[in-house]
Amino acid sequence: MRFDQKSRPKNIDQQTVDGFGEEWQRFDQKDLGDQESSSIFDDYFHLVDQRIFRPGSTALDVGCGSGRWASHVIKYADYLDCIDASPLALSVARQNLKKVGEEKKIRFIEASVGELPFDDSVYDFVYSLGVLHHTPSPEKALQDCMRVLKPGGTLLVYLYYRFDNRPLYFKLIWMITDRMRKVIHRAPKLLKIPLTSFIALFVYLPLARICKILKGLNLPVKNIPLSYYSDKSFYTMRTDSYDRFCTKLESRFTKQEIINMFSPDDISYIKFSDRPPFWTFVVEKK
Repeated sequence: MRFDQKSRPKNIDQQTVDGFGEEWQRFDQKDLGDQESSSIFDDYFHLVDQRIFRPGSTALDVGCGSGRWASHVIKYADYLDCIDASPLALSVARQNLKKVGEEKKIRFIEASVGELPFDDSVYDFVYSLGVLHHTPSPEKALQDCMRVLKPGGTLLVYLYYRFDNRPLYFKLIWMITDRMRKVIHRAPKLLKIPLTSFIALFVYLPLARICKILKGLNLPVKNIPLSYYSDKSFYTMRTDSYDRFCTKLESRFTKQEIINMFSPDDISYIKFSDRPPFWTFVVEKK
């Protein structure tokens, strides 16, 4: 059945889309080392059973951004569609995937989740990392991802968590940073890079390096904010600081709230990652 794009309003916030286009033009990931790129990729994709990538397998990247995940996925899938609502982001992804696109079949499509221009049940693997929580309705976005997934196919998603597996002070710190986000995202373009680079230098970097030292002493760091960045480059910290504080729209979810978004009649299982970033999860469609 063909999805009627006119049957629903766009599930996007244009200011948020424009902001991400600017982000990926500034942080196009070309300065991210191969080893770190592979490590971050594994943080998300370790949940995925690679047996889904049979000969002729099809994959869909929902919100491809710079194409940083697509550059890994295309090593496994034979066909990959990369969609993004931002033409600026798509231009970066095209450039980054130009060489691999000559060897594998990759399409770049300007579209938004909620009105995916594809038939029902056409993809073996659909993934969307750090995107759906920036839509007006993440639940409707998930439904559209599930719609285009084949029965028995796998959906991989990363949604911001609501600190339900962390101490209370994590949420209190987030409340402070969220007020900062609501100010910084309104700042002029020329100020956003300096402001978020300042945060990366004087907040992300010190906490990350303290955690690296503590890990070297075999001391626990999971309840220290930003411990995820203990082994990450400053480039990644700058990218994520910009990503975090320059976004207009953001939603967060508990694990149970995510589970409740799916009908047990539609999925065979849902599995959550036990390591950051949270919450990353996979769903198999019945």
